Amino acid sequence: MGSFAAIPRSVNVSALGLSREGLILAKALQNYGTYVVDRAGSFTVYTDPVMDGTAALSNLRADMNKVRAQLRIVTNNSPTTVNGGGLRWVVPAPAFG
Repeated sequence: MGSFAAIPRSVNVSALGLSREGLILAKALQNYGTYVVDRAGSFTVYTDPVMDGTAALSNLRADMNKVRAQLRIVTNNSPTTVNGGGLRWVVPAPAFG
């Protein structure tokens, strides 16, 4: 819990055979990464309840194993090298609020 993970830049996420929604998630995980916030043992994406029962959510769930298999823990994440440090591939997401 608290580890930072990302899909390495070397992975061609477009070649994973993902749905549109799965590809969007994979690219976000590759560009921005994610923090592990639960020890439940499965990779879960929390979505707004408005997505319940939609094809988009079904597509995400169908792609989860392929996406999760590409995630790697970023081992040089620290207070002085946030999210692994180094050059950013994309501009950071804007702050909330």
